Amino acid sequence: MTSHDPAARLWAPRHRGWKLAHHLLPAFILVAVLLGAGVWGLTAQEWLLSSPLLALGVGVGWSIVREYRRGGADEPPATAAVVTSTGRRAATRFATTRASAYTGGLTVGVAVVTLVSALALGADTLTEYDGAAHLPPLLAAVMLLGVGVIVTIEGVRMLKLSAEQPPGVYLTRSRIVLVGQAPTAELFWKDVTGVRAEDPAKHGPLGQRHPLGERGPSRIVVRHRPGGGSAEERLTILVQYLTCDPNLLLASIEHYAATPADRPRLGTDAALAA
Repeated sequence: MTSHDPAARLWAPRHRGWKLAHHLLPAFILVAVLLGAGVWGLTAQEWLLSSPLLALGVGVGWSIVREYRRGGADEPPATAAVVTSTGRRAATRFATTRASAYTGGLTVGVAVVTLVSALALGADTLTEYDGAAHLPPLLAAVMLLGVGVIVTIEGVRMLKLSAEQPPGVYLTRSRIVLVGQAPTAELFWKDVTGVRAEDPAKHGPLGQRHPLGERGPSRIVVRHRPGGGSAEERLTILVQYLTCDPNLLLASIEHYAATPADRPRLGTDAALAA
């Protein structure tokens, strides 16, 4: 694969241990709030409110455990096939996190508990509604219903991914295909106008946000003009989901975008040895 000068590396290795905990601080706080509110609901015998809160707390806690279980070593690129808009194509795959069927099932289970509890809480509140005193539980039911729908969508997406081709960034002779982070997206090399690593901009005059802290930029952005049009679009690869070396991925995209003569080796062992 295309080499990358260590002196020019933009990303440090993934955080482990306390550094990882530091970057998951908002998730830790959310778990504490959800579990604390759930325990309060149990002591107050508010079963319809405590059940979804405890389930959501467990679900978020499991997501933290998954982060700790991720290995510290980068997964090397590999030759793989990818389904594109014109059929299956040989590709060189840079891996991203894979959603397991177990985690997807757990997510759907949490969503079901949340939805059922939200509907039951809303129905129970409406049958006894007599003014402002019942407004907070009714609003809580609406919020839980919204959260349940969002978690259901995410759980179904994870189950679908676990049954389909492995997620990752696939480089083929003709295009880049992104599978897993969002709805599958693809763009042709001929339409690429630029590649860069960046952090998202803050709103206002405060510069940029740095979601990954000192590790490096949070995303790789490939700018392109589909169909040769004048309007420029962006394909965004989120670094936090990559299990490969983002430095190598960025160098490879830059190289093949600028060197059409080398693209035929993508999807072959020659690309891995280059």
